[in-house]
Amino acid sequence: MTPAIDPVIAAVTAQKNAYGELLRLARSKRETIVRGDTEQLDEILAAEANLLHQLGKLEQSRSQASQALADQLGWEPAALSWQNLPWQSAQQRQTMEQLQADFAEILGDLQQVNEVNSRLLTMHLDYVHELMDSMTQTVETTAYDAAGHLSRTKSQAQSLFDKIW
Repeated sequence: MTPAIDPVIAAVTAQKNAYGELLRLARSKRETIVRGDTEQLDEILAAEANLLHQLGKLEQSRSQASQALADQLGWEPAALSWQNLPWQSAQQRQTMEQLQADFAEILGDLQQVNEVNSRLLTMHLDYVHELMDSMTQTVETTAYDAAGHLSRTKSQAQSLFDKIW
C-alpha cells in the first residue's frame, strides 16, 4: 500500500492559498489605513476574521490528513516531516518544497506588512490624540513622585466648545 501523501499536499496548498489571501487583505488594509477609510477597514477586519476562522478549519484538515498518513506509515504524527516522507514521485517532493518556500515568503511578507500597519495605526492614533489635545487645550505635566516613579497627568483648560458657547 502506498502512503496517501496527496491529501497532505492538498491541505497544505489550501493553507498556503488562505495565507496568501490574508497577505492580500493586509496590504489592502495598509492602503485603507493611509486613506483613513474606516468603513472599508471594518470590512477588511471582518474578512480577516472569517479567513482566520477558515484557517483554523484548514489546520484541522491538514492535521487529520497528517494523522492518516502517520497511521498508514505506522509513525507518530510528530515524526512526520517533508524531508523524511516516502515520496511516490519527484513531482510530489518538488511540490512540497515549493509550498515550503511559498509559505516562508508569504509569512515573511505578512509579518512585514503587519508591522507597517501597526506603526501606521499608532501614528494615526497619536495624531488624533494630539488633535484632540490641541482642540481642548489639554496640557500634559510630567512629574516624579517620592519613590521616583514617573507620573503623567493631563489637565484640561477650556474646551473648544466651552469657548464657543
